[in-house]
Amino acid sequence: MSRVDKPAGIMREVANFLRTLTEDQIDEILSGEAKIGLIRNRRALSKSRASHSSSVDLDDIREQLANVSNREDGHALLERMGLRRAILAELASSMQMPVRKTDTVDKLRESVVEATIGFRLRSHAIRDVPNSTVKDQDPDSQ
Repeated sequence: MSRVDKPAGIMREVANFLRTLTEDQIDEILSGEAKIGLIRNRRALSKSRASHSSSVDLDDIREQLANVSNREDGHALLERMGLRRAILAELASSMQMPVRKTDTVDKLRESVVEATIGFRLRSHAIRDVPNSTVKDQDPDSQ
């Protein structure tokens, strides 16, 4: 890597990191309450990304959400999984949902639940599908 490419590569990594921060974390950095530091990894970044992506199966998460019958259980499922913001953003993006830098973990969870379970509930309400498979009533359908 040339002398010019190294700083550009570092800036890309910093930009990628900054995209994962919440609005509160950004405010803490700007106010001086928090700092950005260098932490050495045992693995190369590319290996870390590859193992991280392979450890979280987005298709599996979508399948589990498809088997949940109400919003509350969907929220509980995502909370139990303990998914970080970056993974939730990746999940939302894989579902063609817009993701903003300012979206928090809670906002992303809510968006994913509404795009999967909420969509299904609204669709069933519109088609007047019996509630035998759908436990949660959509407030818009009443």
